[in-house]
Order: sequence, then C-alpha cells, then structure tokens
Amino acid sequence: MVKQFKKMLISILSLFMIATVVGCNLSKDQNANKQEADEEKIDKVLQSFERIKNGEIQIVNVMDATRANPREDQSPTYTYERTLTATFDLRPSRILGKYTTDDGVVYDVYYENFEMYYKVEGQTQWNQYKFGIKNYEIPVGIHRDAVSYFRTIKDQFTITEDEETITIHFQNSDLKFLDANSDLLIKPANNRFSFSKDHENGELNMDLTVSKKDYTPLSITITCTGRSSNLAKYNMVSKVTYSNINSRISVEAPNGIENAIEDLGIGG
Repeated sequence: MVKQFKKMLISILSLFMIATVVGCNLSKDQNANKQEADEEKIDKVLQSFERIKNGEIQIVNVMDATRANPREDQSPTYTYERTLTATFDLRPSRILGKYTTDDGVVYDVYYENFEMYYKVEGQTQWNQYKFGIKNYEIPVGIHRDAVSYFRTIKDQFTITEDEETITIHFQNSDLKFLDANSDLLIKPANNRFSFSKDHENGELNMDLTVSKKDYTPLSITITCTGRSSNLAKYNMVSKVTYSNINSRISVEAPNGIENAIEDLGIGG
C-alpha cells in the first residue's frame, strides 16, 4: 500500500514538473512572439511616417516654465502658445500656412526648400529668411533623418494600442544626446526650444501615433521637461496633428514672394 502511494506521488510530481517546464516554454515562446510582433509594428509605424508625401498639418507648441531667479519686475512663471496650421507637399518641399505667435499676431508663411517667406496677415510685403542646408526647421512634424535614426534603435521604443490607434513611445534623458540631437528631433515641430548639456537635467518623450486600420500617420507629441540655470522647471509640449495624408495635395507659391525682402526671421 505504501509502495503504491509512493509510486502515485512520484507520478503526480513528474507530471507536475513536466507541466511546469512546458508552461515555462510556452510562456517564453509567447513573449518572444509578442516581442517580434511589437517590433514589426514599430517598424511599420516608422515606415508610415517616412512615407509622408503631402497633407495638412497643425502644430501647437505650449511652454510652461518657472524662472530660477526672476527679477522684481518679472513674474516667477510664464507660459506661451504658438500655432501653425498649413498644407504641405514634400516633393518638392513646399509648405503654406498661417503662424500665430504667443501675443496673437498672425503671419502668412511659406516654406520652399531651404527658404522661409513670411508677412503679417493682411499686408502685402513678404520677407525672406534663408536656412542652412543642414537645417531641420521645415515644419513637417518629424524629419526623415530622425525616422531613419529611429529605425536603427527600434528596441528602445515601447508600444501601446487601443481600438483605433497604435502609438510608439521614445524616451531619453541623456543630456549629451539631447544636446546633440535637439535640432533633428524638436525643430521639425516648428519649435526652437533645445536642450543643452549644461542643463541640470532634461528628458525628451516622443509619441508617434497611427491609425490601427491602415497605419496612416495621425499625430506626434513631443514633451521636453527639465531644469536649467535660468529655469527652475520647464515643460515644453509640441502637439503635431496630421490630416489628409498622401491625398495628392499640391502647394503653390503665393503671389509676391519674388519681391521679398531678406530678413532674419520672425523670431521665437
């Protein structure tokens, strides 16, 4: 009787061990399959942004900051909001729209290759500002060079999904990296903010969102936070929203830019 019980117990333990090993293997396989599926989705999201040709874009930049050592005549905190609404065609590179500054002034703006033209809304005289060849100030949300770089570090992205969208997320708090790549990663969102290696701390978060149905680019959110010698705290958010992507939108140069006056730009 005792021997039979021992045999039964050994058999049960053996089955349990086999089930545990099989379960562990299945779990590892499932995790590996999910990781492979996520990497494929991340690649498809990046590819969809890389293939943007034309469309409509809205970029809203909001800065909230606290001064480290405000003067007596300064508020300890400040905030501003700047907006660009435009149509764009990247073959060739042309963008036409309206830019609203934080004090409410509206400009007509036109970008072509490495030049920007602007004038106060309602006026006729255009001004011209020339970019350098290695410049990422063309406001298209994200530059293809950034997408190409991201595709080499896909393992640094995380992914979230809901019923209608897929979002991939990139985060970095290495100030040397952020200092070297601010132009590439932030300026295409019509944002002149930049990190510095001299900042006390800083963090960049980027969310790229596409339609779950067909991977059409929907939006980009760029969040820059940190502290510097001048700012006890800063929070800069760039929200880029796309519509009518690759719908054969064509952008033509506005009248009057041939008589533009060369200038240094509209600032800020």
